[in-house]
Amino acid sequence: MTRGKRTRLQQNSARSRSAPRNAVVIEGLCVIGERGTEAALVTDLGLQGCRVRTEAVGVTRSEALQLWLGEVGPIAGKLKWTKGGSLGVLFDTPLDEGTLEALLEAGEPTSNVIPLRA
Repeated sequence: MTRGKRTRLQQNSARSRSAPRNAVVIEGLCVIGERGTEAALVTDLGLQGCRVRTEAVGVTRSEALQLWLGEVGPIAGKLKWTKGGSLGVLFDTPLDEGTLEALLEAGEPTSNVIPLRA
C-alpha cells in the first residue's frame, strides 16, 4: 500500500492577510495583556497589522496588545501568531491612510539590515 504525499501547510499569517505590509524599522512601546510596558521594534507595517519584535515570553494568540509608535498610540490589537521572537499583530481598527504614510516615512529602513536587540 502506498501513501500519498502530505500537503505542505501554508502559514496562516500569509494566507489570511488581506492587505500588504511594508518593511520598516520603528521603535516603540508595547503592553501585552496584563504585563508591563516594554520596548518593541516594528519590522513590517500595514493598515491592518504589523510584525513586532519584543522580549516577551509566554504570550499566547488572541492576547490583547497596545502599541505606541512615536507619537502614534495607543494602537489596540490582538496577537495572531508568534514565531522566533516575532509577534504578528492584527489591529482592532485599521490605521488610517495618513497615519500609515507618516509611519512608513518615519520608519523607512536605510539598509536591508534590521537591528535586533540582544
